[in-house]
Amino acid sequence: MLIKKNIKSAFMLVVLLLFTDTTFSKNTIELNNNLKSISSYNFGKFYLEFDSTKISFSLFKNNNLNHIIWKTLENKAFIAGYKAKEKVKEDHGSFFIKDKIEKTFEYQFIDQIYVSNDSLLFIGYLNNKNKKIKVPYRFVLYAESDSHLSFEIELDRSFCNRVSLHYTSSKDEFIYGFGEQFTNFNLNGKIVPIFVSEQGIGRGKQPITFIIDLIANSGGDEFTSYAPVPHYISSNLNSVYLKNLEYSIFDFSNHHSISISVFSNLMKGGIIKSDDPLEIIDEYTNYSGRMKPLPDWSQNGAVIGIQGGTKRVGKIIDTLLEKDVPIAGVWLQDWVGQRITEFGKQLWWNWELDQEHYPQWDSLVSNFNEKNIKVLTYINPFLTDVKNKKNHKINYYKIALDSSYFVKDSLGIPYDLDITTFSASLIDLTNPKAKNWYKNLIEENMLSLGVHGWMADFGEALPYYSNLFSGKSGNTMHNYYPTMWSEFNSDILHNLNREDDFLFFSRSGFTQSPSNTSLFWLGDQLVTWDNYDGIKTALTGLLSSGLSGFSLNHSDIGGYTAIKTPVLKYIRSKELFMRWAELNAFTAFFRTHEGNRPEDNHQVYSDDETMIHFAKMAKVYSSLSFYRKILMKESFKNGYPLIRHPFLHYPNDKDVLNLENEQFMLGSEFMICPVLNENSDEVNCYLPKGNWVHLWTSEEYNLNQKGNDIIIQSPIGMPAVFYKKNSEIAERFLNNLRELNVLN
Repeated sequence: MLIKKNIKSAFMLVVLLLFTDTTFSKNTIELNNNLKSISSYNFGKFYLEFDSTKISFSLFKNNNLNHIIWKTLENKAFIAGYKAKEKVKEDHGSFFIKDKIEKTFEYQFIDQIYVSNDSLLFIGYLNNKNKKIKVPYRFVLYAESDSHLSFEIELDRSFCNRVSLHYTSSKDEFIYGFGEQFTNFNLNGKIVPIFVSEQGIGRGKQPITFIIDLIANSGGDEFTSYAPVPHYISSNLNSVYLKNLEYSIFDFSNHHSISISVFSNLMKGGIIKSDDPLEIIDEYTNYSGRMKPLPDWSQNGAVIGIQGGTKRVGKIIDTLLEKDVPIAGVWLQDWVGQRITEFGKQLWWNWELDQEHYPQWDSLVSNFNEKNIKVLTYINPFLTDVKNKKNHKINYYKIALDSSYFVKDSLGIPYDLDITTFSASLIDLTNPKAKNWYKNLIEENMLSLGVHGWMADFGEALPYYSNLFSGKSGNTMHNYYPTMWSEFNSDILHNLNREDDFLFFSRSGFTQSPSNTSLFWLGDQLVTWDNYDGIKTALTGLLSSGLSGFSLNHSDIGGYTAIKTPVLKYIRSKELFMRWAELNAFTAFFRTHEGNRPEDNHQVYSDDETMIHFAKMAKVYSSLSFYRKILMKESFKNGYPLIRHPFLHYPNDKDVLNLENEQFMLGSEFMICPVLNENSDEVNCYLPKGNWVHLWTSEEYNLNQKGNDIIIQSPIGMPAVFYKKNSEIAERFLNNLRELNVLN
């Protein structure tokens, strides 16, 4: 019998941090007197300088002793340990994590330091305040390359299940990265929790966040993310990342120090130093993995997201083609049939074709293929009971339940997770039989339909206290489930032996997800203009995730989440849809989504003006296909993102460092300053030093001495785009636009 658990599935995170204050007021570090006579250590291409009077260590590259890579605080412990017990509540997808510290070990003694050709090992122990308990530790640094160090800290787990690392920072340092961060690009001054979750609805925007929290505790906050990554790049051109899967916290709230804490007795990570931020990404993605180029067909036009069945889909596509919209694909997420919920139109998660909803499917696909339009669908790692769906053929939920294929709690009972007005259970991907069965189900029921891609939704949902078939628990595997889910989908592509012609796009992710994900998308933005959950967060998410290896990413054109109640109303406007299309025309993938309320939201097909504008932006997108292909090859080789914060090319320009989500670069040749404010026909754009040309007017901006802010008129249909003067890439782009009559 299946017992319903009181866990919901908006899957967002709310954190209460109870770590003790790590800004020590007294000396908290000592060392063996035998070590005081040694002032430096050389290992690999690195040099560690030791100040015995202040008991502080400074790390350098051998060839640059003027730049400190990493430095411990003077007379302060750089390692601390704790014994703690967390209490995690999951309510409608919110993760409330309370951590109660039971024992603290914040006094560090260094007993021995051993050096070899490529590594440095610290041996010692930690004390509690009265120094009656000694907790052995080891801290090792070892060279991965000339610019990359790995580190490990291990505490005796019989005493500690939390470990913290502390080192210096500066108040004028900018901190970028951490995977998909939607609100802040610069995270200095923030405390950043790393825990995969749904992002929430509103994320601080009021009154919607308050109301959603009141109803379902799923409003979210500035840090909730589908794909957070424990990795950052500093404006000082250093980078630090963790290899841990467990919940971690990066604390930048003290302007003079940084603290990293992990829910484990073992911390593993890396430190990277380069004068070029692109080289940092190159080095980092050696660990995280890199993304393969997308199929050529995906770059030729828009992928239109439509629902409603065979007749409606065919009619809308014909209308768009008549308006000269270049279409690469049609995305039919409701191939399994639709259900109406309080949230809007949702799907039957049973992964079989609903032949009543889509009669004559084969003819529909054949018709699209004749027009060089690929068909894409939708799956996720859940199954739902379809006993109330009258036309279902097989209830796969029942088979999985009887076969013990679902994730279970500590009592061995499958979790039944509430979604909106229906519930679903999560496949245990650590169970080889469950994984193979689910893979065969997808291959037989979906890939046999002639599709060339799909949305691989969710992956954020593994309950914290779950027990998996592998013997591992949810607290250590929660952040890893998105990687397992992307590996599952990647294996399907591999089995097809047609990886160059198929793709899937994922919402959830973690550190090593890029290595086996075709494409990411940013999830469910609100259909608004704000910096909390609206269009601005899409750009922030693109920029931040690109630093952490998510080189191919995109968002739903127009956003997804619409709200229509007597109290709240957020419905996608025509202007928002058009501006979002202008933004996405310069990203990796150009895809629409009708959203959760298709009849209320403005759509690509709503009126002639929208379709004409959309056709123009789709032609801009297709005209850049040649350049994106170059960039994707570069990304696969070096990990560079297609969408880049100007910092990656102008790291020494202080005005660039202050940019948040105002603008971005496509590769190295284009600067795009999209209009992200309602009722605005102009935009402020910062152009770094160099010679730039405005796309639509050919006006030149020769900034030979320094960069400058300019105000650009940007009526709808003419987003502010600049290219480098004399760029061969730009000239080819211009010729493509002229051939399509987009540019005179």
